[in-house]
Amino acid sequence: EYGLGLLTNDRRPKPAGAAVARIAAAWRGREHRPPVRSTALALDTGSGQSVCAPGGAFFEAWAVLAAKGVRPAVVRAEHAQDPGRLAARGITEVLRVRDVVAGPDRPAPTRPGTA
Repeated sequence: EYGLGLLTNDRRPKPAGAAVARIAAAWRGREHRPPVRSTALALDTGSGQSVCAPGGAFFEAWAVLAAKGVRPAVVRAEHAQDPGRLAARGITEVLRVRDVVAGPDRPAPTRPGTA
């Protein structure tokens, strides 16, 4: 890749290109599987996708959970009650936005062990 500076004009690897090749070779064939995200946040786009944008309710709820170290998965609201789908993804808890962020008439909820 010339734009990254990995190869010379005659297509020979530069030192950075050789380093990338060594790293790729070391990782080739390894299987990486991230930890299962057992908690999911239900995404209801009924009011539009803007809920996912910064400042939107879903975005804010996801950010609150992530800040607490939860690493929430996302599940569409219409699938939040489907035990087969949830089990296939390793999800054991589904939260809704209202479970995570404060509304105009209620304080922000806390989850056990995260206060």
